[in-house]
Amino acid sequence: MRWRERGSSWWSACWRALVVGVLYYVAYRYAVFLRDPDHLGASFWPGAGIVVTALLLTRRSHWPALLATVAAVQFGSALSGGVEAAIWTTAGNLLVAVTAAWLLQRWRADRLVDITAIMRFVVAVVAATVLGGVVGAVGILSAGTPFSYWLLVAQWIAGDSVGILTMTPALLVLADARARRRLFRVEALAILVAVAVVAGVVFGTDTGPMLYLALLPLVVAALRLGMPGAAIATFLAAQILNFLHAAGYGAIASFAQDGDDARWQVQLFLATVTLATLGFAALLDELSSRDEVERVLKHQAHHDVLTGLPNRAALASHLEQVLDGSGGPVPDVRLLLCDLDDFKEINDRLGHHAGDEALVAVAERLRSCIRPGDVLVRLSGDEFVIVLEGADEQVVDALTDRLLARMRDPITIDAGEQVTVGMSIGIARTTPGHDAQTLLREADAAMYRAKERGRGAAERFDDRMRAAREGLALPQELRDGLARDELFVRFQPAVDLASGHLFAFESLVRWQHPTRGLLPPERFLSVTGSTGLRGELFTYVLQRSLDAQHRWATHLGFHPPVSVNLSARELADPGLVSAVAVALTRTGTSPDTLWLEVTEGAVADRHALGTLADLHDLGVHLAIDDFGTGRSSMTHWAEVPWELVKIDRDIIARLGDDPSHERLVRAVILMAHSLGIRTLAKGVETPEQLVALRSMECDIAQGWVISAPLDAHDAAIGLTPDGRYGSGVELPGLATEG
Repeated sequence: MRWRERGSSWWSACWRALVVGVLYYVAYRYAVFLRDPDHLGASFWPGAGIVVTALLLTRRSHWPALLATVAAVQFGSALSGGVEAAIWTTAGNLLVAVTAAWLLQRWRADRLVDITAIMRFVVAVVAATVLGGVVGAVGILSAGTPFSYWLLVAQWIAGDSVGILTMTPALLVLADARARRRLFRVEALAILVAVAVVAGVVFGTDTGPMLYLALLPLVVAALRLGMPGAAIATFLAAQILNFLHAAGYGAIASFAQDGDDARWQVQLFLATVTLATLGFAALLDELSSRDEVERVLKHQAHHDVLTGLPNRAALASHLEQVLDGSGGPVPDVRLLLCDLDDFKEINDRLGHHAGDEALVAVAERLRSCIRPGDVLVRLSGDEFVIVLEGADEQVVDALTDRLLARMRDPITIDAGEQVTVGMSIGIARTTPGHDAQTLLREADAAMYRAKERGRGAAERFDDRMRAAREGLALPQELRDGLARDELFVRFQPAVDLASGHLFAFESLVRWQHPTRGLLPPERFLSVTGSTGLRGELFTYVLQRSLDAQHRWATHLGFHPPVSVNLSARELADPGLVSAVAVALTRTGTSPDTLWLEVTEGAVADRHALGTLADLHDLGVHLAIDDFGTGRSSMTHWAEVPWELVKIDRDIIARLGDDPSHERLVRAVILMAHSLGIRTLAKGVETPEQLVALRSMECDIAQGWVISAPLDAHDAAIGLTPDGRYGSGVELPGLATEG
C-alpha cells in the first residue's frame, strides 16, 4: 500500500503538499462541525489520520514541504485563540504526525498484515498522541479554556488516536490500486452498503445494547474482503456514528446529560470496534497466509519439481494408507515399477537439459495410459511407479501393453533430436504381511528380471522369485526373531452354532518382522522344517496359549479352551507327548481344555498314529484340520480318537455359489456325525454362510464374520461369564438364549 511519486522534483512535492493541505483544512472544518460548542472538542480529529497517511506515502526528503503546508493551515485556523495558542497547537499536531509516521515505518507497522503489526500500530499511535497532547494542550490552555491541563491532554490523546485509527488504515487502502480494485466488486460494494445501512439504523436508535449489532456487518466485511474491506467498513461506521452523535441522535447521546461523558463513550466505542475489526481481519489474513504457505510447502514436499508428479514421500504416504487393512482382508494392490532403459546415454550424449525434456515427455505418456484413480509417481531419476487398486490380471496386462507400446514411439525434444526411450516394468501384488517397502522391493526384483531377459518387457514377482530372495535369509531371521520375541500369538474364536458359547480359541502365530513387516504363518512356516525350528515354534505357541488361558481363568473363573496346530515333523518328535504334559503341568491347565489340530497329510505312518493315541490318553482333544485339502485313509478315522473335523476354508468360501460344494459339506457333516465326531467350518465370512451351515447342522463356526484374530486381552472381552461369545450383536444363524 504505497502512494509513490512519479517525479522527484520539488514542484511535484509542493503540489502534493497543497493537496494534503486542502484535505487537512476540510478535515479541520469537519471536526469543528462535529464539535459541541458548549463542551471540549470533537470526539475525533480526522486531520491527524490524514497527515500520518500522507507522511507514510511520501518519501522523507519531501516531508518538509508537506509539514510546512499542514503547519500553515493549522496555524491559520487556530489564530482565533491567539498566537501562542496557535503555535502550541500547531507544534502538537506536527509532533503527533511525525512521531506516528516515523514509528510506524521503523517498526514496519504501516502494513496491517498481522496481529503483531496491529499491536505496533496501536503503540505508535498512543506514543505519538501522548507527546503531541502534552505539547498541544499548552496552547489550548493559553486560549483561556476552563478545562484542566490534564483533561486537555487526555482529550487530545483520545481524539487524535481515534482519528488515526479510523482514518489511516482506510486511506492507505484507497492509495493502493490493487486494494481499490478489490473493493469495486459487486460483493464488496454490497457489503459496504450493508455496513452503512446497519450503522445508520443501529447508531440512530436510543437502545444501548443495539450498538454492538453494528459489529455483524463489520465481521462479514473482514471475512469476505480481508483487511481492505475491514478498514473501509470501520471508517464508514465511524463517520456515521460521529455524525449522528453530533446531531444529538443515538444511544450514546442519551447515556448522560453531560456531553463530555457521552463524547468519551463515543471515543471508547469507536476505538474498541475499530481495533476489534482490524484485529480480526489481520488474524484471518495471517491464518490464510499461513495455510497457503503450508499448502505450498506440503505440495513441494510431496511432488516432483520437474514433472509435477507425486514423489517418493507421497508414494510412501499413499501406500501406507492403502495397505492399512485395519484388521480386514488384505487390500488388492498392484505396484508397477517402470525403469527407463539406458536413459543415462541420453544425458551423456545430449546433456541433462535434453534428459529433463525426455523425462517430462515420459511422464505425460505414462499419465495418458493409466486409468482415472490410478496413482503415478516419479520415484527417482528415471524410475516411475504406478499404483493400481482393484485391478485384475487382464487390466494389468492391458496397461503394460499400452505402456510398452507408447514408449516405442520416438520423443522429439526442443533441440530437434528424436530419442527412443525403452522401459522395463516390474509388477508386484500385495499378499498378507506386505508393507510399502516389501512391495517396492518385490517390484524392483521383478523389474531387474525383465532387464535380464532383454529389457523392454514386463515381469511379475512370483513365488519362485520370493523363495529365491527369502529362502536363504529367512531361516536365520526366524531364529533371531524367536530370540528377540518378535513372534506373537493371536486368538480367533470358534463358536458353537447351537448355543452361542465359545468352543475354543485357535492360536495363530504371527511374526512382526523388523523389515518385512507383519508376516502370516504361510510366509515362514515352510522354512522351519529344514532348520529344526518347528518343534521350538510349536513349544513357543503352546506356552503362550496356555499362559493366556491361565490369565483368562483368573478373571473369568473358567478356562476357555485353546487349540494349537501340530505338523507332521512335530508328530515325529519322540519328546512331543512329554513336552505337552510339562506345559500343562507348568500352568496347572486341565488337559481337556486343550485341542491339538493335525492336517490329514500329517497322519502318514504308524508312529504318528501312536503319538496321537498317547496324546489322547494324556487327556487332550484331537481334531483333523483343513479337511478336504489332502489325502488320508478313512481307516485313520477309526484308528485315531478324533473328536472334531475342521472343514477347509476354500470349501466353505464356495457355499451359495457351487451346489456341489454344498453337497460336499453336507456329506462331510453327515459322515462325521455318524462317527460321533463334531464338525467345524473354517473361514466363515458372511452371515449367509452361517445360516447355511446351521441348516446343514454344522456344529461350530470360525471366521471373520464372528471375529478377527485378536490379542489375548481383546479376545477375552468378547466372553460373557456364562461362556457365551459375542459383544451383544446377534449374528444370523447364531442361536441366542433367554
